[in-house]
Amino acid sequence: MVLPQRSKRAIFELKLIIYITCKIILVLFSTNFIIALFATFCGGKKLNKKLTNLKIFSIYK
Repeated sequence: MVLPQRSKRAIFELKLIIYITCKIILVLFSTNFIIALFATFCGGKKLNKKLTNLKIFSIYK
């Protein structure tokens, strides 16, 4: 089946838009994942230090 040049271009543009959209979503997801990991490991330690320094939580030492 031979498609006209205009149809080929439209299909190419559609595939390009889908590809770029998927790449942007993947980058945003991976960036959020890295930030979440960083917050979990680094922020959790700081939070635990603050909680153990409070007198209310000194029972659990």
